[in-house]
Amino acid sequence: VVKQRIEYIKNVSRLLSLNYRKLFDGEKELTLRYKSFLGELNSPTLDEIEGKIKKNYEKVKARELRYGYSLIGSQRDDFVFLLNDKEAKPYSSQGEKKSIVFALKISEIDMIIKEKKEMPIFIIDDISSYFDSIRKGNILKYFKKREIQLFISATSDLDIDAKRFYIDRGVIDG
Repeated sequence: VVKQRIEYIKNVSRLLSLNYRKLFDGEKELTLRYKSFLGELNSPTLDEIEGKIKKNYEKVKARELRYGYSLIGSQRDDFVFLLNDKEAKPYSSQGEKKSIVFALKISEIDMIIKEKKEMPIFIIDDISSYFDSIRKGNILKYFKKREIQLFISATSDLDIDAKRFYIDRGVIDG
């Protein structure tokens, strides 16, 4: 799990900052770090990871048995977003946080297209409540340029060229 997470971070990070700058803020640098219970890990082998896990487990084994739950393990790891080298969670606005998560999803789409040679389907629930008109426009351009099928729910007209379905009291009209 740890090794796969390290690879995932390496692959998605290449796209993440680029997508964030293109879609949301051309002046800010977005990075993603993997915060492992094993400490700093650059490019470890499976044997190195296994050795670190065993060493850490021996240190806490007695306490884990006493408490009855795991004190260490990959389930306690985290992904940390940094915006201009500051941790995003405590320092970013709500809009920036939404943009960061969306940039991650966009980067995952790019990875799927590149690795699987498949076009995903994407669903956005009420885009107007999350993004201003400029960011919304950038997002819609991204999907149109890549010809990705996109479903958007909205409470108001988005003024885009699209097939529309209206739902009223459970009845779909399209």
